Amino acid sequence: MQPQVSRRQDTRLGRTIASLAVFAIVVFGSNSSAAADLCSQASPSAGAEASITHGFDFIVEPAGVSSSFTGCQYAWIGDGSVPAEMRKVFTTYYVNGKARRHESHWPHKPMILCMYESDGLSSDKYVNPAACPPTEDEVPR
Repeated sequence: MQPQVSRRQDTRLGRTIASLAVFAIVVFGSNSSAAADLCSQASPSAGAEASITHGFDFIVEPAGVSSSFTGCQYAWIGDGSVPAEMRKVFTTYYVNGKARRHESHWPHKPMILCMYESDGLSSDKYVNPAACPPTEDEVPR
């Protein structure tokens, strides 16, 4: 027989979980430096698959982002046989499948930093806004 949980405990647990979820979204979804610290992987993981584009190996990790994904997606270019020497060209931080921070450093192009809130580009948190995808749905995946 399973122990019964009182309705009051259920409500308190639900509020605690909801509060933690809101805290995570506020801290990592709107705080550029917190998301940047979280997304600090310097090189591809061992065994990551590379495709060839414009004469370079190109790695995106993880390769796909689901609608429930929360975490960082990275892309690197360079020589896939020497992953530690590949250049990171973009990092995107997602919360529940929605891009919240996108940073891009492609060779010979200006840096891009885009922050998204409520399905749109944040009006005051970006670098090179003309190059930012206008909505989080248009961020490369």
